[in-house]
Amino acid sequence: SGLPPPPPGAFFLPHKVADKEHQRKRNENKEAAKRKEDAELRRQEQKNVKAAIGVASGCDQSADERRAEVVASAVPATASGETEELAEKYRTLIKGVYARRNPSKFLGLETLLRDKYYGSEAEVYRHICSKYSEEPEKPS
Repeated sequence: SGLPPPPPGAFFLPHKVADKEHQRKRNENKEAAKRKEDAELRRQEQKNVKAAIGVASGCDQSADERRAEVVASAVPATASGETEELAEKYRTLIKGVYARRNPSKFLGLETLLRDKYYGSEAEVYRHICSKYSEEPEKPS
């Protein structure tokens, strides 16, 4: 056929090449499926946290409505600054839980608490403690 014979001990096994190619493709598919599953789990976890925090804080209200309620219900305390001090202490406790238990949620937490959960810091803190099986502390 014009081709020299293979050197002694060298064998070309087409089925072995096909098996390796098949295994490589299978591994690529497994890796792609794993990445997709991981991404979906992260999305679902984020969605669950947002929903859980929303339930804990009464997300059927807008942030402005909650602010108005807090101001209306705590005018004397707000005047002395006690309510804002207490809210800040709860925000610090919430940040501590996330720093210990789920640092990936720490970014943007301050903005989320300020804009979406203003006035609901105590409820959010209790919910987060429950989720991460921590005993809630009293703000000091």
